[in-house]
Amino acid sequence: MTATYFRLREGSFRQDWSDAGLITTNDDWSNVPSIQGFLGEELTAATGTDPRSITGSSPTLDVIADQANPNTLSSGGVAEFALANPTIALNGSGSADAPYLVLYLDTTGVSDVSFSFNARDLDGSADDAVQPIAVQWRIGDTGTWQNVEGGYIADATAPGTATLVTPVSVTLPPEAEGQAALQLRVITANAAGNDEWVGIDDIVVSAGGEAEPPAGVTVSIAALDADKPEGEAGATTAFTFTVTRSSGEGAGSVAYRVVAGTADADDFGATLPTGTVAFAEGETSATVTIEVAGDAATEADETFAVTLSDPSEGLTLGAAASAEGVIRNDDINVEKISAVQGSGAASGMVGRTVTVEAIVVGDFQNGDADTTRSMGGFYLQEELGDQDGDAATSEGLYIFQGALAGDVALGDKVRVTGVISEYFGQTQLTASAIEVVEAGAAADVNTMAVEIDLPAAGVTTSQDGGYQADLEAYEGMLVRVKQTMTLTEQFNLDRFNEVVLTAGERAEQFTQGNAPDVAGYDAHLRELAARSITYDDGLNTQNNPVGQLDGFQGYGTGDAPRMGDTVDGLTGVLDYQWAGNSSSQATWRLRAVEDGANEFVSANPREDAPAELGGRLTVGSLNVLNLFATLDENGALIANGQEPRGANSAEEYDRQLGKLVNTLLAMDADVLGLMELENDFLPGSPGNALEKLVAALNAAGGEGEWAWVDPGQQHIGGDAIAVGFIYRADKVRIAEGSSVALLDDSQVDPALLAQSSTGGIFDGENASRPAMAVTFEELATGEAFTASVNHFKSKGGSGEGLDADQLNGAGSWNHQRELAAQALDAWLAGNPTGSEDGDVLILGDLNSYAKEAPIQYLIDQGFEDLQATRIDGAYSYVFDGQTGSLDQILANASLAAQVTGATEWHINADEADALDYNLDFGRDPSYFDADAAVRVSDHDPLLVGLNLGGTNAAPTLDLGAIAPAAGTWLTVLDASVIGASDDRTAYANLVFTLDAAPAGELWLKGRALEAGETFTGADVEAGDLAYLAPASRRAADGFDLTVSDGVNSAEDSVAVTLPGFAHVQDLAQWGGYWGTPGSDMLYGTAAGESMAGGAGHDLLMGRGGDDFLYAGSGNDRVLGGAGADFITGDDGDDWLEGGAGRDTLFGGNGNDVLWGGAGNGDVMSGGAGDDLYIVRQGDGRDFVEGMNAWENDRIDLRDFADVLGGIDSWAKLQAAEGMVESPQFGGDTVLNLTAGDVLTIRWMNASQLNEGDFLFA
Repeated sequence: MTATYFRLREGSFRQDWSDAGLITTNDDWSNVPSIQGFLGEELTAATGTDPRSITGSSPTLDVIADQANPNTLSSGGVAEFALANPTIALNGSGSADAPYLVLYLDTTGVSDVSFSFNARDLDGSADDAVQPIAVQWRIGDTGTWQNVEGGYIADATAPGTATLVTPVSVTLPPEAEGQAALQLRVITANAAGNDEWVGIDDIVVSAGGEAEPPAGVTVSIAALDADKPEGEAGATTAFTFTVTRSSGEGAGSVAYRVVAGTADADDFGATLPTGTVAFAEGETSATVTIEVAGDAATEADETFAVTLSDPSEGLTLGAAASAEGVIRNDDINVEKISAVQGSGAASGMVGRTVTVEAIVVGDFQNGDADTTRSMGGFYLQEELGDQDGDAATSEGLYIFQGALAGDVALGDKVRVTGVISEYFGQTQLTASAIEVVEAGAAADVNTMAVEIDLPAAGVTTSQDGGYQADLEAYEGMLVRVKQTMTLTEQFNLDRFNEVVLTAGERAEQFTQGNAPDVAGYDAHLRELAARSITYDDGLNTQNNPVGQLDGFQGYGTGDAPRMGDTVDGLTGVLDYQWAGNSSSQATWRLRAVEDGANEFVSANPREDAPAELGGRLTVGSLNVLNLFATLDENGALIANGQEPRGANSAEEYDRQLGKLVNTLLAMDADVLGLMELENDFLPGSPGNALEKLVAALNAAGGEGEWAWVDPGQQHIGGDAIAVGFIYRADKVRIAEGSSVALLDDSQVDPALLAQSSTGGIFDGENASRPAMAVTFEELATGEAFTASVNHFKSKGGSGEGLDADQLNGAGSWNHQRELAAQALDAWLAGNPTGSEDGDVLILGDLNSYAKEAPIQYLIDQGFEDLQATRIDGAYSYVFDGQTGSLDQILANASLAAQVTGATEWHINADEADALDYNLDFGRDPSYFDADAAVRVSDHDPLLVGLNLGGTNAAPTLDLGAIAPAAGTWLTVLDASVIGASDDRTAYANLVFTLDAAPAGELWLKGRALEAGETFTGADVEAGDLAYLAPASRRAADGFDLTVSDGVNSAEDSVAVTLPGFAHVQDLAQWGGYWGTPGSDMLYGTAAGESMAGGAGHDLLMGRGGDDFLYAGSGNDRVLGGAGADFITGDDGDDWLEGGAGRDTLFGGNGNDVLWGGAGNGDVMSGGAGDDLYIVRQGDGRDFVEGMNAWENDRIDLRDFADVLGGIDSWAKLQAAEGMVESPQFGGDTVLNLTAGDVLTIRWMNASQLNEGDFLFA
């Protein structure tokens, strides 16, 4: 650490230590101008030394920062005390034999230099050491310290007081004047006894005036060419000075020497130069040349002085007896980006100026030709040879260029100098200099993309407190994601051109399939975050054209990507930024570096129409997302004084209404419950949005005539939005003798109402909207049902007590929703409409997912959740990239028996809101298509089919026959074999019971069914039901089934015709070992045998003992039985079962099925072909070998569904704690399925496995 010499000719030097920012770190004097403290170790060996006798120097800088109590600080040396009157103090204790302060002064051009300070006794204890103080001076770093007269204090302390102040004021000797490098020090020494702290405070150094010019001939020096770069290492650079005398009379001479200043001897070749200038008669000037040694070190500029001395007789030194030289640094130290980034979340070089040199892998400069990538900077990435090989350190860095000139392009090698900082969590370099070292150094930067895996190994916390994938090791780099990424969230697409992508399957809301649970919800969020990332455009501005996001070019309703669509090989620079606005939080973002880098593939195509439901009547539910006839403009209010929430202009309203009309007509429902309607139901009122909707439906010329339910009052509750019904007047009517009923707090049991945290369940702030119930009568039959439309309190905001977010997945206000469900059930049980029919349907936006308390309460009261029971993978809403049934249709038991089917029409939740009717913020109107039933709301419509009344006929069961071909052991059964139909229940919803099992096995999802177990028509349609021929393959087999529609049932039998064997050998009877070229059946004994089936479709049964069973060619079935068997299938599609014992199974060529069976240590190796490995509970600890990336081998884990706790994918299995063990690279993967069932997949680590390698359900 070098010091700067203070020029006294520019004023007095003062320091009273009042600035607390001068010293913040131990031993760091960098913020203190022209003063340093030294430890003074080994300057004296004895205690009680007179400091005036000490002439040596210490190399060790010393200061103990930010101390508060001089009485208790026992370490000696130099210390900073943050007292009421702060100061720096000296104490000679421990290794601090003679601590001291040094002042660095330039006294050229001044005289009468005086120095004063106050020596303060800071020690208030009883210590009474004799603590001396001395003042000394010298020239430069190597001169001898000399005492200043009057600068000695024999004892600067007294016992038991901290008030003694001893002022010191001295004048320096004339020899100290005119010096470019004067050093002045205050020193103490280790006293006998306990040393006391002495403050050196109120320092003042001043000069009385300019030095008087000497009489006679004077000699002086000035810099000639002495401010320049130092030059290259191994060479020297000449710095020149001019020495002049005032008269050329006679000869003369003067000595000169270099005083180091901030330079040191190494800058001059290890020795500070000295010399003599000789003047000949008549000569008045001479040149002094100082050779400065070049180096390769990056360092600050350095100073030195050339000082004259010892003039010859007749010459005197003039006022300018010293001149300064400045050595300018010309070396650049190129830092590796990995060193700048470090292995932590933030760089350890923040605030430092550094230079980096690397390849441009992302060009996001402002003002260049690519206007879609303009963020004021670019991304650099080290070439492979410059990378440090540490997986924890990133090799990429964002360069913020701002207004600095300099154009770069992808592939350029660029050198940049600037300051390192952290900006919203992103490590970046703010450039001060940019130089293109080699244009186009990398022909294709995509070859530099680093492959990364999602899910990430861990998660961190984002700016908004949520979890995010830990991708710090790749910050600023060009990356390519190895996994298929699924589009899961588009909420910010229209504003920030950003979407969320998730590796693997879309995530379901935690409480859609799980009861609320704090630990489970936290694990769910971590698992989802670890495999998700934000995909962004190249701009940090709002409301840009959506087509600027790569992969969304030509954006519009017709081909807009939907949630569920996928992208493979996702490539771009990875950075940690926001999108230029606090509404878009700082998180990990991947940005394409060129157009066309990423292409989205349709994996979730739109449904042209809702699924057929089969009933005479169709009832639907839809949240219409703020349908208001009152425009939200010019401060308008709706009739009840609330602010409107819908369209901002007449044009927006026309777009909203027209699209909604087209969508409702396409739904082809007869009764529709609607939510988020303007709360104005006065006939003829300009704010009656429901009445205007019905008029538009009828004007559209659709089939039938629409009507709306008048609640009999203008407002339903006090909110801006309310629920309502519309219906086809040619299909149904409001039942005669019934009335329209409304549920508000006046209808609620006071005891239930008292449980509300807000004092209201349907009235007031943070309440559910009042419900409406209507009994509709089918005109064709006279049959009736009561429908209740509802809109429970949302999950947003924050409540108190039970309504606070419990962090279990249910969100805020869950208790309010549960109370609403209880009140709704009690109200409907009281028949509020006066209906003569007990059939009840609850529909609407209950703001609750399937496993949350409000829905579970209604189920417990006898309502059937039709989405849970009639729809696979149900969802109607997407929030935070997760699907869930926020909307519900529930039927009581009597009505559920009349339901013919239920469906969700996924036209809204999977679409971006950029496609809706809004035109605000400059949205391109062409995105919108009024004719397309797409994004009319953020909720999907729900539909249920009904066949009301009449006798529920029994289903028809028409079972076909099974005739497996020779060599076919497993036959998948479809509806041609398991034939059934019902007048009310769709085939998928029919339930089949196995009454009598076959001699073979009836398999459901890889597991044999036992008599009394069930499957559904949906299982048959999915191809999950199969017949496994018995080992004996007797000529005939069969099984009996019963089918039920939930009310009635029918029975029938399935006949199975099996091909026999050409040759049968029972080794117990015949002693034979070899099969024939035909289809053979070979039986073993209790002892171990060797058998070979030969050609044909054979059955080999080892029974007991350790058997060697060779199937040969053909589609064979081999059963090892008890014992440690070795089984090989050879050619053909074979079925190999090890049975009990430690077995080895090798499939050979063909698509084989291998099952090790009970017993630890089974080894299953499929060989060539697409093989299936069956693993069941109780199989023990087994091994699978031979899985690879080029065959479609699969491991069947379906038997573990009841013990895996909802784990139904490879991603979830990996995320579950302790379930999967695998090294990062190479090695085996171990699946800990149960305490006793462990499967080791040899020679494959977890990163090499994917979803297609497993069957879970």
